[in-house]
Amino acid sequence: MIPIVLFLILVKKMSFHKIKPVHFLLALFVLILVTTASGHAYLTSSNIWPPYLTLKTPTSVTVNWRTAKPSIGSLVFSIGPPKKGETRFTEDKAFLDHHILLENLVPGSFYSYRVNHVKLPEMENQPIRFRMSSKDQSTTFFVYSDPQALMIPGLLKTDQTRQKMVIEAMLSDPFTPDFFVNCGDHVQSDTLPEWTDYFHTIFPLARKTPVFPVMGNHEEMSEYYFQAFSFPNGGGYNGCEWYSFCIKNVLLIFLNTNFRDLDHIDKQIDWLKSTLNQDGGKTWKFVFCHHPLYSSSVRYSEETPYKILLEPIFMQYGVDVVFSGHHHAYQRIYRNGIHHIVSAGGGGKWSSLTLKEQKIQGTVKTREKALHYLRIRVVRNRFIMDMRIVGQENAEGVIEPKDEIFDHFEILKR
Repeated sequence: MIPIVLFLILVKKMSFHKIKPVHFLLALFVLILVTTASGHAYLTSSNIWPPYLTLKTPTSVTVNWRTAKPSIGSLVFSIGPPKKGETRFTEDKAFLDHHILLENLVPGSFYSYRVNHVKLPEMENQPIRFRMSSKDQSTTFFVYSDPQALMIPGLLKTDQTRQKMVIEAMLSDPFTPDFFVNCGDHVQSDTLPEWTDYFHTIFPLARKTPVFPVMGNHEEMSEYYFQAFSFPNGGGYNGCEWYSFCIKNVLLIFLNTNFRDLDHIDKQIDWLKSTLNQDGGKTWKFVFCHHPLYSSSVRYSEETPYKILLEPIFMQYGVDVVFSGHHHAYQRIYRNGIHHIVSAGGGGKWSSLTLKEQKIQGTVKTREKALHYLRIRVVRNRFIMDMRIVGQENAEGVIEPKDEIFDHFEILKR
């Protein structure tokens, strides 16, 4: 609408100044370009976020979405197939960001939901079916990091080609995940169009598989980040800057390693110790953060503040694996009884990182310029991890599709 109004004003000015027809045609051409670009942006990045799931507890899931303007959100929820035992949930007032909690769900059971008044091409206005985590003693989840797609100049839109390759590979995985984790840098510059494109990109997976987010440096303390997600109980800003989640025999801890000051560090460390004291009896303890404790990045010194502050606590309480991102490569490092997995192949450009030729002590495997994700399976006292490559950049800006298990390792607890 705005480009058309500007065009009419321009035409009116032309009539007073006897502008030649060629100038009129030029103005019309500009209008078409602007309208097309704007229309493209509004159609695909209209600030509407399709629904995505987050976990509140092992038996409750939150359906989240965003509308272009404040509205009263509602959804229809079904047990099993659509239209079986339907229940309508409606918010009590108008919001931009909508979060409707579905409680008392049964592990291993299937459910359906349909968000009302949100019409997007990819949704097809069909009920979305999802399954709560498996009811046996196994847990399967995926980990990836640093999608952070760049804006396309002049289009209020990001190039999500690389990011979609990773999501599509997760969808094709032979194992069905109970949830997936993004270890930070969901976006590049924390703008609303970028967040919109991010949620449209993960929609095929996130509509039926809950996502756990970790705060990266590119969305540090972002209002969109806090508004977007419904978190389990935690601490810090709004009680969700860092948080934990227990599922079966696994403790998951999600930290914010964007340390701001000593008070911020002290509060998070106190919360971390308290959480490990309370839930440290779980068989498996995994930590997710954005910045690696160890890395062979040319930008990194081995004595990082993350290592100095966190490693003694992880060692004391028997943390098994630390997952991180930030450095756009894959690294598996084993130090002081802890496996450190740096997995930042979610789609961000590689130019921000190279690894040292001489890798740091404890390095087991590394891979650069590879789009990838991690598949984790925990079966009672057995941990299994596969790093799956879905694309490799062998020439500048050219990604060759691949399907390769590059790294595999297991931990067995007696």
